[in-house]
Parts: sequence; C-alpha cells; structure tokens
Amino acid sequence: EQAAKIAKDLSVYNITWIKEPTRNNISEIEAIRKISCLPIALGENIIEKKDFEAICQKKLTDYLQLDLPRCAGITGFCEIANIALKNKIPLCSHLLYEISIGLTAAFPHGHMVEYDNLLPPGIFVETHSVRDGYLLPPQRPGNGATLTEQALKKYQTDSFF
Repeated sequence: EQAAKIAKDLSVYNITWIKEPTRNNISEIEAIRKISCLPIALGENIIEKKDFEAICQKKLTDYLQLDLPRCAGITGFCEIANIALKNKIPLCSHLLYEISIGLTAAFPHGHMVEYDNLLPPGIFVETHSVRDGYLLPPQRPGNGATLTEQALKKYQTDSFF
C-alpha cells in the first residue's frame, strides 16, 4: 500500500518509472503491479533466473533492469535478456555501464543503461563517451572494458587467497 501511495504521489511529476518498489517477493510485486499508476522497473536485486522468468511471464514489470554481477555475469545477463525479449519487456542495465552498454545494445529491446561513475577514472582503454544524453558503446571488439596496463599494475593482487 505504501509503494502504491508513493507512486500516486509521484505520478504528477511525469517520472519514467518507480524503481524496485518492494522487496523481491513475487506476491508483493504482484500486489504493487495491480495498484501502481506508474510504470515499474525492477530486477537489479534479483538473483534467481526462475524469479526473472516469473516476473517476465506475469508481466510484473514494465522495464527489466539487470545487474550484471547479480544475474550470473554475461551469460546470465544474456539468458535473462532473452526471457525479457520473448515477453516484450524493455531491457535496462544496473551499474557497470562499461560492460553492460555493449550487452544492452546487442539486444533489440535494449532500452537504457544506468550511468554512474563508480570506478576510478582512466582504468579502461576504451573511452565511454556521453553525447547529448546518450552513452555510446565502444566501436571495437570485446566487452568494452579492457583495463589499461597502469590499472593492471596498480590493482594487481598476488592471489585470490
């Protein structure tokens, strides 16, 4: 009820969506979906593929927002993106734009990439240009996030253990 009230109060501001309006509980998402007057974006906190499948099949979101590390990396991102495509749900990414821009752009229903500079500047070979509000994917092969030699030396560790 609280999320629906907030959505109603915010609707006068012409916002694009209400993001993650509840915990990742399918029944709570269903309840909010029934009463929200705003589009819903969710997915950044969801981990299980079965939950993504249920959300997409039941059309519980207007935008599916995938978080690359939480959805099992590049392979999981692609698998879940295909589920969203099959269900005609626009695809967005959550953080790690350096990698997710290329992934999102590779799908016909790729809609938006969350842009937030959380990583230190200058650690990638590629430049991630923003022009007129659009983030442009790198124009070379690869995932778009090649670390510079300086970054490799600076952030090198001896081992994982």
